[in-house]
Amino acid sequence: MTKVFEPQHIWYLVSMVFVAAAAMFFILKFCRTQTQKKVAVSVVAGVLLALLIWNRLSVALLHVDVDDAGNVVSKSVDWQVVIPNSFCSISAFLLSLGTLIFYKNRSNALFHCVVYVAFLGGLATVLFPEVAFAYGEPNIFGPKTFSMLLFHSTMWFLALLLITTGEFKPNWRKWWCMALGLCGYVAYGLFLMQGLKFGIQMEIQGVPFIVGTPLYWYVAGPIAILIAVIVSVCYEYIPKHLAKRKQNVVK
Repeated sequence: MTKVFEPQHIWYLVSMVFVAAAAMFFILKFCRTQTQKKVAVSVVAGVLLALLIWNRLSVALLHVDVDDAGNVVSKSVDWQVVIPNSFCSISAFLLSLGTLIFYKNRSNALFHCVVYVAFLGGLATVLFPEVAFAYGEPNIFGPKTFSMLLFHSTMWFLALLLITTGEFKPNWRKWWCMALGLCGYVAYGLFLMQGLKFGIQMEIQGVPFIVGTPLYWYVAGPIAILIAVIVSVCYEYIPKHLAKRKQNVVK
């Protein structure tokens, strides 16, 4: 079974960075009008939704139980996992569907939580894909592992693309959307777990987001809000500062 930072994982990371950089360069260079940028962002959102569906169906149809050593104990079909049951799968669903639906206004309140969670969750999971590597598949090219890596990679790329194209404009005054949104994530997870008796992967059961770290949900949540505020402040004030500085130099 593949583990974090083994050759296959490193190969995937290098390939992902190259593809993401090339795609970002192509979109920013050749999509010059805002309409073209909207279309490009919508295409990426459609790809993300397709990858998420592939992952959910793969996990449901090819469900296996593994022991602590990573050996397959039993195989079955688990239709419960078709429903997004983790921070990242929920974020991928909301981000892709929201991007497609809110074609004209992608700076609404929903995005002021989902974009940040999608970026941080997607990037962290690609760097430390403990869940993907616990599927019991022999390498990263198994349908469950590979589809999970792909949808997490596409998710953080879409979040970054929304910001760089100006389709989503961070606003630090809407920090409360992040706080309220995270409460919504946790409430949804508790409903699945206690109301519907579904299995969840939302790290609200005393498990850290990254094994061996103190990043439990009650630690990661405030950190995510702080990061969102810092990004929003930088997005709003750094360009203004640079423009003002350039204007003073010209004078």
